[in-house]
Amino acid sequence: MEKKLSPMMQQYIEMKKENQDYILMYRLGDFYEMFFDDAKTVSKELDIVLTGRDCGLEERAPMCGVPYHSVDSYIARLIAKGYKISVCEQIKKEGTNEVIGREIVRKITPGTVTEPGMLSEEKNNYISAVFVLGKEVCLCFIDISTGDILLCEPYKRNSENVLNELVRYNPNELFLNPEAEKLDTVKDYLRFNPLCIVTAATVNQDSKALIEKHMLKTLRELSIEDGSSMCLTFGSLLKYLYDTQLCDLSHIRQFKLQQEKKNLEIDAFAWRNLEIVETMRYREKKGSLLGILDKTKTPPGARLLRKFLEKPSNSLLEIMNRQSVVRDFFEKTREREEIRSLLCKFGDTERLLTKVVYKTISPREAKALAVSFSVLPDIKRILSDKQFSANYTKELCNRIDDLSDICKYLDEMLLEDSETQKLAVSQKEGSIIKDGYDSNVDEYRALRRSAKEILAEIETKERERTGIKNLKIKYNKVFGYSIEITNANKNVSLPDDYIRKQTLANGERFITEELKETEYKLENATELQNQREFELFSQLISNLEKNISRIRRTTNIVAELDVLVNFAEIAVKNNYVCPVMTEKTDLIIKNGRHPVVEKNLDFGMYVPNDTFLNTSSDRMAIITGPNMAGKSTYMRAVALIVIMAHIGSFVPASAAEIGIIDKVFTRVGASDDLAAGQSTFMVEMSEVAYILKNASKKSLIIFDEIGRGTSTFDGMSIARAVLEYVSEKICAKSMFATHYHELIAL
Repeated sequence: MEKKLSPMMQQYIEMKKENQDYILMYRLGDFYEMFFDDAKTVSKELDIVLTGRDCGLEERAPMCGVPYHSVDSYIARLIAKGYKISVCEQIKKEGTNEVIGREIVRKITPGTVTEPGMLSEEKNNYISAVFVLGKEVCLCFIDISTGDILLCEPYKRNSENVLNELVRYNPNELFLNPEAEKLDTVKDYLRFNPLCIVTAATVNQDSKALIEKHMLKTLRELSIEDGSSMCLTFGSLLKYLYDTQLCDLSHIRQFKLQQEKKNLEIDAFAWRNLEIVETMRYREKKGSLLGILDKTKTPPGARLLRKFLEKPSNSLLEIMNRQSVVRDFFEKTREREEIRSLLCKFGDTERLLTKVVYKTISPREAKALAVSFSVLPDIKRILSDKQFSANYTKELCNRIDDLSDICKYLDEMLLEDSETQKLAVSQKEGSIIKDGYDSNVDEYRALRRSAKEILAEIETKERERTGIKNLKIKYNKVFGYSIEITNANKNVSLPDDYIRKQTLANGERFITEELKETEYKLENATELQNQREFELFSQLISNLEKNISRIRRTTNIVAELDVLVNFAEIAVKNNYVCPVMTEKTDLIIKNGRHPVVEKNLDFGMYVPNDTFLNTSSDRMAIITGPNMAGKSTYMRAVALIVIMAHIGSFVPASAAEIGIIDKVFTRVGASDDLAAGQSTFMVEMSEVAYILKNASKKSLIIFDEIGRGTSTFDGMSIARAVLEYVSEKICAKSMFATHYHELIAL
């Protein structure tokens, strides 16, 4: 069959064999075309007309296509539906439009998207490797759009922490070795996120060279042994990214090791029940804790705030450092408003740096970097004000690099983007370099700008030579410049050097040697100018690449500043107070409020409540009352206040003293899981068993009724047994809402 296909189709079939799991977008002229089954799939998913193309066979090949200039929007829609895309480009002979071949330039999957327009500014886009190696499960998360790497310490095969990490970071693609595909925790996550795609993986021993190239030194500093299961997991995922991205990934260097006991742990059930980043019912940010806390002004700041909530800090020093900056800006309204105004101009530099590495950043995006950097000197000036008392505020100020040299370089080179003058969105179409920066560009541009005058002079001269008053020089894309003479003047004797080019219904077109030479100069000027501007812009990309580490360090500090100033703004507007954080076990909250519920009630309707718990005399609070009395709201408010305190935020209360907590657990609601073959009672008991197994003396446990899934007598017996065990054996701070009034006797 393939021998009968046309040469172009044979090449397509060969490429498709190597990209079986991908939709192959095949560049033909100004379109990316898809054929056969790919065409049928894309036509159905994107509602594009399905046509056909002669391919050498009796039947035409099914075909559909999308314009090259808007391909990103189509790719984004396919990625959102869980498809993988392979992009095949035409390779042209240098300096010409002659196509000399085609090759795959990039593979895009839900976990490897880098285009800012395809991603949410507010959260990272992770791909996660889950490898079962021996008795260990290793997890690694990478966001190639920002260069972030999260490597988790190995867990045991049956550890529920695997699900906790997956639910928390919510990757859109899982890279699994065969043993990992069998894990119940992985199956549970895929039910939680049905759009997540799975890519089969094997342990790649060839990845050692990549690890050495990237960060063997960093891994050793973190006491990760070369050749360990963590190293193999990270290296195998890195190798997969190299194979799909087909370019240098040196920007993937922001390394973080996730270690147990270093953070306040929030398990998967609590993560969902407390609605920390999205609501349970609508899976949206509005109505969640993040929806209340996120008034950040920069995309990196929004993502960092989400990271704070994903892994609240357990370090008393880190929490108090954050609080000190929040307190500084809480007290200084003018400086807070001025900083937030400046931060509005700071763009998504993290993701634009990835485009620098890929060499796909546009001139307009490069100018956006200059705008972002231009606010840094003013931010440093405000932070250096002697009124700020916190040492950490001064430390942030000292760590910010104002990048004035890079900003000056970009401003001197790039055109201003305004209503009258548009900076190019393509690297190869000119309109990039500012006048006066390069003499060659100035020369070509002057020639192009004087084209109208040159052509007007020729037109005037030809009118005098021929005596034809309405003679005009016009431009046509096919024939170029020509002299147009209407039929009313066809009897006029024309000069001998007039060469007939085209006959029209109402006249004729002619050319002369002078006009041909002028046209050649003008066309060459455009091409030479575009070529020179592309060369200079390529140099700009190389210079930015050399400074990526500097830019990234400052971006990280600006993101942290954005989050902390945001906390101050939220605290002022919502009447929050700074909690006293201690190493003690006390949990004392005066007039505590639920941060989300209070914003959805009319002013004055919310009734605040006190809380006093410790691990000695007041370990447990049993809360009774009728339905809709506010039992669940009260308990969740306590849990959310604890989480807010651990990220460095002020809290909704009149006063609070909070001892460092290691884990927050919740057992809330009653629902079955028919897909997993579990009844309501079984789900409830599984969650309770998980809490009893993992809670410690420093934990906070929220029980919103236990035993509802069975008979009253059995349910009350189970509830009493659980409470006694938590109180006497674990000694954790716990709150228990119940309709079993008999339990008050405890």
